[in-house]
Amino acid sequence: MTAMLHSIWLQVVIALVTLLISVILMTPTERGARRLITRFELHYALDADTSTVSVGGRPVERAEKQQIIEDYNQAIFIQRYDYPPQPQVTPIVVHTKQGNADVTLSLYVYADHVDVVKQRNKKSAAFRLWYSDQRGYNYRNA
Repeated sequence: MTAMLHSIWLQVVIALVTLLISVILMTPTERGARRLITRFELHYALDADTSTVSVGGRPVERAEKQQIIEDYNQAIFIQRYDYPPQPQVTPIVVHTKQGNADVTLSLYVYADHVDVVKQRNKKSAAFRLWYSDQRGYNYRNA
């Protein structure tokens, strides 16, 4: 009888330990969750200190760079493309880092939207952004 009671308590303890371990593994810390989300995020915020911006192969001035990055960060994600669009304008090229990877963003600016082609580690993704204020984007065909 005591051996059977001992076995039941052992099973209860094992179940509780297993439950505790699974809860810990299934609820990552805020830092871990943020890291996982940003890895797959298409439209993430850019940092002006770690990004370089050029138009037509020429680097832009500091104030202009700040404006481009600020507008990009405030833009609203509209849709993702299955294939990159065929651009008709000269892109604004932004080189930055996302984690340990180098990322190149090509921004194709139009009157009503901006098409973005993101290249990271030989993979590319294309998406469209909408800006509530297009004031900063007079770089078309620069």
